[in-house]
Amino acid sequence: NVSEVIAVSGQPLTPMLKHGRQIMFDSGAIVRYIDANIDGPRLFSPDMDEMRAIESWETKSKQEILSAYMQLAGQVRSGEMDPDILRSGKDAFFASATEVENSINQHCFLVGNKLTAADIFCGCYLAYGFLTEAEAGKRPPMVWAKENIALDQSHPKLAIWFEQLRKLETS
Repeated sequence: NVSEVIAVSGQPLTPMLKHGRQIMFDSGAIVRYIDANIDGPRLFSPDMDEMRAIESWETKSKQEILSAYMQLAGQVRSGEMDPDILRSGKDAFFASATEVENSINQHCFLVGNKLTAADIFCGCYLAYGFLTEAEAGKRPPMVWAKENIALDQSHPKLAIWFEQLRKLETS
């Protein structure tokens, strides 16, 4: 409910985190805050090369994966489904998915031998390619995504990687 988010944070953007008196709504800031303030495995690396790689994936996730999805979602929301824009958005989304899939290492992660923020950043936006019926619900952009940009069949290595991320929700 957007009104609840506004009441807590003074703005409508999600995700939003309130922890004590701290309120934040940028996904990168939230992940960094959790990593620095909550006990658990570290999502960022003290190794400079790994940190550069993690930050590179964060940038790619927003500039390429999320951007492609938002282009598609904007078309669906507007009701004006321009075939050229849809094709361009789908091509960009699938190209980003392929890049992530080709970068998954032998440990089934993007950087190093354990889960990092790189996996979280990319997984959040590639999730649109792995929506279940329940997750898509009746929201037009999500239903459209489930029907048109599903990645499970075309990207099997990525599907295994994403399923590993999905299991983190329940552990």
